[in-house]
Amino acid sequence: MSEDQNKETKIIPITPEEKNKYEEKIISAIDNIEERLKSLKEESLKLKEASRKKIDEQTEALLERKKELDQGLEELRANSDEKWHEIKDQLEENLHKVENEAKALFQGLKGGMEYLLAKLRKDQEG
Repeated sequence: MSEDQNKETKIIPITPEEKNKYEEKIISAIDNIEERLKSLKEESLKLKEASRKKIDEQTEALLERKKELDQGLEELRANSDEKWHEIKDQLEENLHKVENEAKALFQGLKGGMEYLLAKLRKDQEG
């Protein structure tokens, strides 16, 4: 193989330490998502049935996406070098999507709860 061909197809080997560090980062992010989902579930219990159902549906969808992240992590652990990099990129993309969805859902619920509490206070004062 010529030097030019080698440069084009060269895969940078990843050390076990780098793999472990990256896996820890992914595990931490997945755990954070799981904590947010638990919090969302607890908050949804405070809502009326219609609102709770909607939040529960969104939470369940995010739980399914979290399971996909867990599977991606397992696949990442089982592969090395070129395939590892491909899986890492896909896993990272999916992780960011799920994090953003969980964050948006959590902020929406939090904003809605703050609105309802302010309205309740106003109704009690008036």
